[in-house]
Amino acid sequence: MFDESVAKRAYEALRASTDPRIKPLGPPPGPDEPIFTESAVRHLVSHDGKIVRDFFFTVAMRKALEHDIPFLIHTGLGGGPYYDMNRAHPLLLHDVLADDDLRPVKVVIVHGGYPWPEESGYLANHFDNVYVDIGEMFPMAGPGMTRRFSTLLEMAPTNKIMYGSDGFGIPEIFWFAAVQGKRAIGSALDELISDEWLTEREAWRIAESIFSANARRLYRLDN
Repeated sequence: MFDESVAKRAYEALRASTDPRIKPLGPPPGPDEPIFTESAVRHLVSHDGKIVRDFFFTVAMRKALEHDIPFLIHTGLGGGPYYDMNRAHPLLLHDVLADDDLRPVKVVIVHGGYPWPEESGYLANHFDNVYVDIGEMFPMAGPGMTRRFSTLLEMAPTNKIMYGSDGFGIPEIFWFAAVQGKRAIGSALDELISDEWLTEREAWRIAESIFSANARRLYRLDN
């Protein structure tokens, strides 16, 4: 599936077609300068560029396996002219997750695949090595946080879901995600208690797992 010879040909084609106006790596751009030029974006999303990136993606996964560390994959929401939501759906990871050589890699679907948390939950349910980090779904889903978290619970095992804020820019985002995230998860679990899917004790255990225990176990934070 991930042939090195195919990646080499794509890389050479990409080098040969690279627009000379693309600047080499240097100092970071100023506040009024674009991060990517239009021509650079065009090559990033080209067919050859995708082949090369996919190949190095699998190389990085093998390195994660070699060092026995989790491999985090950005899914769902993103920004910038180079970001294509059509290629950000978590189910597009199915083939690489099903690859026999890569199945042992511990994979974390970052952002919960939002706005597709159900599909992320399916992958966590279907593959033993897949986990879900809900950072950015909290707080970006806003008033939909409880509903979106509930849809994740439809499929994802609760011992494979990890809280996150994806806080960036200003400290208030961390605060908002922490406060509203707890409320959203609490509301979703309260509903399950009310509908007699969970006991109160089970709900407390699940909350502790999502906010702390699952990440501590996966990242070996207590070692």
